[in-house]
Amino acid sequence: MRRILAGPERLGLSWAAAEMTIEPELYRFRVELVGSPYLEAAVDRRQVAITLIRRYDVLGRTVTEVRMGDYEEADGLLFPHRLMVRRPLHGTEAELHLGRPRLNKPIPREAFQTPELPGWRRVDLDRQPLDAVEAFKGE
Repeated sequence: MRRILAGPERLGLSWAAAEMTIEPELYRFRVELVGSPYLEAAVDRRQVAITLIRRYDVLGRTVTEVRMGDYEEADGLLFPHRLMVRRPLHGTEAELHLGRPRLNKPIPREAFQTPELPGWRRVDLDRQPLDAVEAFKGE
């Protein structure tokens, strides 16, 4: 679900990689790799909600197909209440019916602050080499 709600980049779609077609009820996005389909997504034009995500293997066969429907608004976001997942190469299919979501409450920034304890030293590994940490010396 996180990928679906996070936006097109998390689905592997970008304006440079995707071919978009406009159908009467859908926007259809398709990404190809080396001339074969890789990913397809369909978006309902009226609700601007994803209705289909389909991933393909290197032979162009459908690996996973997810269909979403019964969208309702929850905390200001459209949320699908029905998911149908199909994996034809494995012979599996599942239909999920989701209840009303409860979105996580925002976590205050202070919750991520590390305590300043005596004898501790903060090392920013984005700016300092690993050997700045005693435990990593010599590796």
